[in-house]
Amino acid sequence: MGESMYPSCGMCGGEGTLLPVDLGQDADVGVVYRCTNPACNVKFDRHGYSRFDRDSQCWVLVEQS
Repeated sequence: MGESMYPSCGMCGGEGTLLPVDLGQDADVGVVYRCTNPACNVKFDRHGYSRFDRDSQCWVLVEQS
């Protein structure tokens, strides 16, 4: 596999790539990236990595070790 212009995901050990997401009207929140690995299911923004919690229906900040 060749080099990508986008960074590897830091949560899934590089199995996914962080791609920018088009936020449309909400572009003022800053750049948001989503991991291409469906098993990882994280987004990365100015606050760090977050994972969607289906129970609470919101994004929860993930603590990195």
